[in-house]
Amino acid sequence: MEKILFHLKLLKKYTELLKDISKVDFEEYMKNEILKGAAQRYLQRISQKAHLL
Repeated sequence: MEKILFHLKLLKKYTELLKDISKVDFEEYMKNEILKGAAQRYLQRISQKAHLL
């Protein structure tokens, strides 16, 4: 039963992502993904540097 609930939650997240993607055009989506990736890498570097101090 737990596995079924887990998969249903994943399916819900997947469909929500698809809905979000369908609301914007492909260029806008890719721009947002690139910006998100850059922000995540920046935050990762900052946190790694903080651990070194």
